[in-house]
Amino acid sequence: MKFIITIISCSNLIVGDLLTGLADPYVICTIFSKEKEITKRKMIGQFKTEIIYSSLDPIYTNQQLIIDNLKNENEINNYILNIEVYDYDYMKYDDFLGSVEIPLSEFNLKLFEPQLIKKTLQQVEHGDITLDLQITEDSNLFGISLEEIMNRKREQLHKYPLPKLLVDMFKYLHHEEILIEEGIFRIPGNAKMILQLKKCYDNCQDREIPNFILEHEKRLLEQLDNNQNGKKYQHDQQMVRTVASMLKEFIRQLPTPLIDHFDDFVKVVDNQNDTNYILNLIQKLPKLHQQLLFWLLELLFEVAKRSDSNKMTTSNLANVVGINVCWKKEDTANPQPLEKVRTDAVKVMASFDILIQKFNVLRPYFEKHFTSYLKL
Repeated sequence: MKFIITIISCSNLIVGDLLTGLADPYVICTIFSKEKEITKRKMIGQFKTEIIYSSLDPIYTNQQLIIDNLKNENEINNYILNIEVYDYDYMKYDDFLGSVEIPLSEFNLKLFEPQLIKKTLQQVEHGDITLDLQITEDSNLFGISLEEIMNRKREQLHKYPLPKLLVDMFKYLHHEEILIEEGIFRIPGNAKMILQLKKCYDNCQDREIPNFILEHEKRLLEQLDNNQNGKKYQHDQQMVRTVASMLKEFIRQLPTPLIDHFDDFVKVVDNQNDTNYILNLIQKLPKLHQQLLFWLLELLFEVAKRSDSNKMTTSNLANVVGINVCWKKEDTANPQPLEKVRTDAVKVMASFDILIQKFNVLRPYFEKHFTSYLKL
């Protein structure tokens, strides 16, 4: 968890510059541990805002103090927030415009329940400051284990078997006109759009991918209008490639491979007729990894069924997706020869190709123990 203090604005500040009748205010925000004796207080964090020139009612933008690694919500009750406002002066010492000390225990802050507060500045004739206080969770999704993500309250509120980001990506990619997109999963997406989408989800802006399209690809709105005139809707190629690339990136950046039994996995190609061997391998995986593998194979199987249109056979899909699913952990002290790395990659792709081909054989096991994204 983390605690975020956002400085929003000050109002009715005292004059800092007698010549102009204005001020150039900035705010210093400090978090201290709550101690009876001031001299024993420990500073937890401090932040200084930008300077807003020539204003007695400054409004601040994205000015935050963030305290990371909270153990629980109640930890905030042991902190005191100290706010000091000053008038910046280039030629001499900065003038004091007021301060206020706030015991955070008075707010009973809870996770995902932000509070907007307004406090009167002390030791001056007048002046107020407005703050936003909130406790939230670590929100990064890429490079984080599925277990850690699913333990977050944010994901538990959605009540999905996997992170909402994955739900949105799989459901978007399963549309018929997208499944037949030529080169899907092979042609890379727009790097800028991938960053924008990742930022949306990392910032807990749970906008579904179709809504992101409507915001950032205005031409889709025109295509939707064309439907009224009998014209066929055309999906956005760039967005398809972007989402497919982002899905591969998410899987590739998992702390442990989606299939984390490299030596057993590359033997699938030698045991392709032994369904029990493949099932035993799958059952060794963590439950969340099995769930994601189910969704991935289900989607890729549907893509491969339309290879006449999209040119993506099971072999082609395995070549571009398989290396993201399973890899051998590097021994930095004894790096593998390049030829060995290439040979291992070929084995991974061949084994993953078999998993895609055999999805219908594996489907009963998956459907018995896990939920398809198509049923969400």
